[in-house]
Amino acid sequence: MSDAPKRSLNPTLMMNNNNTLPKPLEESLDLKEFIALFKTFFAKERDSIALENDLKQAFTYLNEVDAIGLPAPKSVKESELILIKLTKLGTLHLDEIFEIVKRLRYIVVLQNAFKTFTHLKFHERLNAIILPPFFNDLIALLDDEGQIKQGANATLDALNESLNRLKKESAKIIHHYARSKELAPYLVDTQSHLKHGYECLLLKSGFSSAIKGVVLERSANGYFYLLPESVQKIAQKIAQIGNEIDCCIVEMCQTLSRSLQKHLLFLKFLFKEFDFLDSLQARLNFAKAYNLEFVMPSFTQKKMILENFSHPILKEPKPLNLKFEKSMLAVTGVNAGGKTMLLKSLLSAAFLSKHLIPMKINAHHSIIPYFKEIHAIINDPQNSANNISTFAGRMKQFSALLSKENMLLGVDEIELGTDADEASSLYKTLLEKLLKQNNQIIITTHHKRLSVLMAENKEVELLAALYDEEKERPTYTFLKGVIGKSYAFETALRYGVPPFLIEKAKAFYGEDKEKLNILIENSSALERELKQKNEHLENALKEQEDLKNAWLLEMEKQKEIFHNKKLELEKSYQQALNILKSEVASKDTSSMHKEIHKASEILNKHKTGQEIPQTITSFQINEKARYKNESVMVIQILDKGYYLVETELGMRLKAHGSWLKQIQKPSKNKFKLPKTTIPKPKEASLRLDLRGQRSEEALDLLDAFLNDALLGGFEEVLICHGKGSGILEKFVKEFLKNHPKVVSFSDAPINLGSSGVKIVKL
Repeated sequence: MSDAPKRSLNPTLMMNNNNTLPKPLEESLDLKEFIALFKTFFAKERDSIALENDLKQAFTYLNEVDAIGLPAPKSVKESELILIKLTKLGTLHLDEIFEIVKRLRYIVVLQNAFKTFTHLKFHERLNAIILPPFFNDLIALLDDEGQIKQGANATLDALNESLNRLKKESAKIIHHYARSKELAPYLVDTQSHLKHGYECLLLKSGFSSAIKGVVLERSANGYFYLLPESVQKIAQKIAQIGNEIDCCIVEMCQTLSRSLQKHLLFLKFLFKEFDFLDSLQARLNFAKAYNLEFVMPSFTQKKMILENFSHPILKEPKPLNLKFEKSMLAVTGVNAGGKTMLLKSLLSAAFLSKHLIPMKINAHHSIIPYFKEIHAIINDPQNSANNISTFAGRMKQFSALLSKENMLLGVDEIELGTDADEASSLYKTLLEKLLKQNNQIIITTHHKRLSVLMAENKEVELLAALYDEEKERPTYTFLKGVIGKSYAFETALRYGVPPFLIEKAKAFYGEDKEKLNILIENSSALERELKQKNEHLENALKEQEDLKNAWLLEMEKQKEIFHNKKLELEKSYQQALNILKSEVASKDTSSMHKEIHKASEILNKHKTGQEIPQTITSFQINEKARYKNESVMVIQILDKGYYLVETELGMRLKAHGSWLKQIQKPSKNKFKLPKTTIPKPKEASLRLDLRGQRSEEALDLLDAFLNDALLGGFEEVLICHGKGSGILEKFVKEFLKNHPKVVSFSDAPINLGSSGVKIVKL
């Protein structure tokens, strides 16, 4: 069966002389119900599920539309008849014009939704659809029900108004009769009944003496649906006005059809574009409704990797995890062990991916190649009516495929229908020819000889369906690299064949072949044991990798905490220093001590948990020392190694001996407050952002920033110049090299801005 490029339900190989079509590919792969369910999400009924667009482009559109979310389009009808009528200069009905309007409105909705997303590819596509002015008027002409809006045509409005008035009058008369005392004995009920488009009464026999009218119909119980004579006249007027309304609408449709004929090419483009947008929306809605994922087919990779794939036909599936990395996969092993479903799953995944139909799979860890054609030889081709045997049918299918290239072929039970030894040699030759033509092949077989012959080819992978001998049932799991045993005797026993017949069959089977099966079993068991050990080692490595990653994350977290704490301390210190300098500059001695106390409180907030260094230097009263970057004098010795010191500005602070450094011998004269005053610096900061500044302005700001930082006592600051063209960075580097107070500078770490930020030490 083939998957032709321009059709979704691809025609497969012809199986008999009468050209009878075999099952479609999706039916052979058990995807018929899944595809039928998918088609219900389209706004328009269609046979094709193909995307008539570049797959990569369509996949990009799917991701962009999915991120924003859009409403589904309203249901529409086939557009082919509309185009035929306009081509032949015919007149469209109002409902056909409404089909055009529904498509136009959906396009407008999409354009408005993506108006602000100018960076998206989908916006470019929508922006290319430019509606002629006539179509904007057409959209405004009809309401949501497809009827002509009030105000569009004065004649039509007048007729509709007359029609509504007559209907109300008719209903009023019917209501009057329904409550009439004279007619009460003949009334079955007091409701009005609609028959043949007329409101009428349901009466018992004998009513003719009480009311005149026309009997429209008799009920199943023998009652009469009567149209009263007075209502009959109104009904005639209603029918007349209805005809006039129809004529008016026909005239409008003729006028609109003539205008639409002038835009025939645009309509063809509109219908095609709507179908594409509808197919995108249907895929997204289908994926959301059933929690499915899209897999973009790879045009470069040949290997197929499926992770957690589940075939749609299975109710409680065991997810398939498989790597098909060579050109051919030969699946052997236990009967009823899932070989055929594995084959169908691989072909189904390729088919769904090719048409960008979502499926149940882990898309992020799966790879599915793009195949120009997909063929499946699964069903028995036997046809007695045309004298086609099973093997003859298979040969006919293979002969039609021998010239194919770059296809995916799946063959189930390849040995079907002929002698095993002859078939092994024949199929080996056929398969090797197909492999040379860059095809990928998946087969299931019980031919051990064919498996052994094909295993010599480096492009062939072996896969065995496993059997649990303790539970005496298939495990529906697979093991790579081995030839599986069929377990025919065990399967027959499980399905009710008497044990004595099984034993008799084993005796006929022969001791040598049984030994071969035992050897295959032992090989499979050893392979499984090695696989389990390998999985155990992989899990252990994964645990170690997880521990390593956790440790690295914790290290990064601690670094961030330390950095934030450092910034917080620097901010508090700067805040306290600014308060003190502000008071000194103002020479307000009355409030100076209050502000010193306030500054001490700010600094003391961060003393909790602070460890006091072990190295402590002793100081005497009136001895000079260095506290941070300032010269101080010890004026009082306190308890627990603390000293009361006085700065050059006259401020007194409590400091631990470990925070002080000796600079000279104690002075005999009392330290006097210098008369020089320090100008109040601007509000200092640890970071300067120069991005967006011109070079001259940036250097002025940088010079002022470094001066404030030096006055603030900062030892390290950050300068952000950005990356950009590198011109500003060059000026900043040159300035820092020549600044007398800059000790060194370097690029910041990645988390602080990398090469766009400089760390400057003062």
